[in-house]
Amino acid sequence: WKVMPSSLTVLVVEDDADTRANLVDILDLDEHLVELAATAVEARRRNDWQSIDAIILDWKLPDETAEQLLPWLREQAPEAAIIISTGAVGFEGAVTALRHGAFDYILKPIQPDALRASLARIAERKQLAQEKARSDAAFQSLIELAPCVILIMNADATLLYFSHFAEELTGYTSNEVLGKNYCSRFIADELEADAFYADIQEVLAGAPARGLENAIRCKDGSERRLIWSTTPINHQGELCLLAIGQDI
Repeated sequence: WKVMPSSLTVLVVEDDADTRANLVDILDLDEHLVELAATAVEARRRNDWQSIDAIILDWKLPDETAEQLLPWLREQAPEAAIIISTGAVGFEGAVTALRHGAFDYILKPIQPDALRASLARIAERKQLAQEKARSDAAFQSLIELAPCVILIMNADATLLYFSHFAEELTGYTSNEVLGKNYCSRFIADELEADAFYADIQEVLAGAPARGLENAIRCKDGSERRLIWSTTPINHQGELCLLAIGQDI
């Protein structure tokens, strides 16, 4: 059948046949792709976790509880959202499961609207992740093609990113300079190095700057003079400096 943009591949791990059939009816009606497992053992036999977007997990399976199975599922399918399916007596356990990485819980008997609302949030999260991945890939391609030196460094001037053009201009590969101090590796003049380091601190304090200039020392001993535009960015959870340099 035609798969809708919001369709998900959903694994139902449920031992009760009636509940399982009810879930399949709801998921089929909404054009999700459905996979089934009646026990924890059946679930553990799977080897296609990368294709699973969501898991509806019965809190109390005949061979394991969701609390026992959940850590393993999180390891096998870190991108899949797990919804705990539970009776009212399992409510406290479902809350515990949320604390251990479950995305949501639904109460039995399954209410279609509650399930649909949870799956809609999962589909939205998946779409946003895909859009971010596409955006990141486009940005990375743009950076790699840009005819300028692009660097990311932390507050200590340690290099965290070194663009392809920077490699061409300086003669250094990324592997040779990442993790190294930019000022000590590339700026021969001590006063210029001190000035550039001071500029980094000002930018990270919230003052984007253009027109910074210094000479960089290339691998062959030659020097190239660059003019920089800089701005603070969040890089992998750390406040860092993005520096874009034009060879002048």
